[in-house]
Amino acid sequence: MHPLDEGGSIFAVPTNGTAVNYLVTKENNPHDVAIDQNFVFFPLAPITGDINFHSVRKVAKTGGTPILDPNCAAGTAAGVVGVAVDSTSVYAMAYDHNNAGLVFKQTK
Repeated sequence: MHPLDEGGSIFAVPTNGTAVNYLVTKENNPHDVAIDQNFVFFPLAPITGDINFHSVRKVAKTGGTPILDPNCAAGTAAGVVGVAVDSTSVYAMAYDHNNAGLVFKQTK
């Protein structure tokens, strides 16, 4: 079965259009990807009651096992809806249970 048939994926394609490199497969709709020199950061579509969906995951730009980024947890937010990075920090844009907007900033 093709990886895209088994859940959300993040992949890289070289500018010359050669082989696709799957960085993440079988995840729950990864979205709003942000990239720095070494990692790809992304949240997943929230699932009610799963605290892991209130955080940002990261995976090496070369692929591997995605991990929860311990430096960028959105705490009690209902879901992370966006991610941004700069040279020193990771930002998670989220909403709370009253649909109020929140931004979390954590040092990398």
